[in-house]
Amino acid sequence: MSTAMTIIMFLLTPYVGMWIDQISRKVMLMFGEAIGLVIAAMFALYGMAEMKYHVWHLVFLFASGSLYYFLFYPTLFAFSQEVFHPDQYKMLNGIMEIQGQLATVISGGAASLLLAKVPLYWILWLDACTYAVAIICFFFIPYQRSFRNGKTYSFWTKMTEGYHYMKARPLLFWFLLASLMPFIGVMMTNYLHPIYIVDVLKEDSSVYGIQSMVYGIGAALAGAVVPLWLRKVGTEVSITITVFMYAMAMTMFLFVKNMWIFYVLVSLTAFGNAGTRVARSSLMMERIPNEKIGRVDGLFRALGFSYSFRFVKRIYWSCVITACPDSICRIKRIAYHFRGIGAKDRGISEKRTSSSNIHGIKGIFYTLAGGRYDM
Repeated sequence: MSTAMTIIMFLLTPYVGMWIDQISRKVMLMFGEAIGLVIAAMFALYGMAEMKYHVWHLVFLFASGSLYYFLFYPTLFAFSQEVFHPDQYKMLNGIMEIQGQLATVISGGAASLLLAKVPLYWILWLDACTYAVAIICFFFIPYQRSFRNGKTYSFWTKMTEGYHYMKARPLLFWFLLASLMPFIGVMMTNYLHPIYIVDVLKEDSSVYGIQSMVYGIGAALAGAVVPLWLRKVGTEVSITITVFMYAMAMTMFLFVKNMWIFYVLVSLTAFGNAGTRVARSSLMMERIPNEKIGRVDGLFRALGFSYSFRFVKRIYWSCVITACPDSICRIKRIAYHFRGIGAKDRGISEKRTSSSNIHGIKGIFYTLAGGRYDM
């Protein structure tokens, strides 16, 4: 399911980037929240009618939540660039990173407690309320749509504007593309860390759960520290430092068989990845015009989805097809080993958000699926 959603979002990315640059960002954000409100309320009413939830209901909720985040984060990125002053970009991205980590911890913990005590439809109602609150908050944000060139361009010209803009700036393009490597690495560790914990560290699922918490702490710390680096040493140097930190920590996994050192390396990879994201977002806000930011951001998101899918596919086939037959048994054993805690919610713990929306049931299904769509 995660793979199918990744392919769908890859195909939709150019269209979403174009819509962000052509339509009011505030309207798009409120529209996305309204759709989420309707879906959550419909499924909550379904449950209150004492109808049983089936697997396809959960799949639909996961898919709709994935598409919601897919629309929300690039739109919020362009909206933030439009409504804030350039002097505020660095601190803004750091605060958004911290807030995203706190929202993840709160929503994940609350969802875990509520699922054991109340019916699912009450959690869905809570989720619907958060959508409603988000709509109200967005409505009262002062917003004046920036001036747009009144010239009429063909659909294809609008679609490829991001590509042509970056083609004229190759150094900036390759630098931003290289800064996506930590994100791609995190996508791979979502699949590899469970195997690493079981087969290398010889530990149980409790290590897996603590590792997710440690990752969140490291990412939140990056949100507090990296904005200070941006002011002291500059954006480009900060990106270089955080990418190098991530690369070194990932390399050290090859030599580590100690649980505590493993936690330290996880925190360093979290700091490197989240810090790179904060710095890269600030650089893009400063260098790319607001009327093109949606399509340029969409270009890099499409490349990120493409590379992530290719790497994950290679990992899967190398484990299942090219390895010895025992690999099938090992994968089944790992799935059984971790079934009590669900798949890893690395994706949500990395999310960047400034909405007051408490993620509610969306966090649950991202936890179950281990999805990650924000870069």
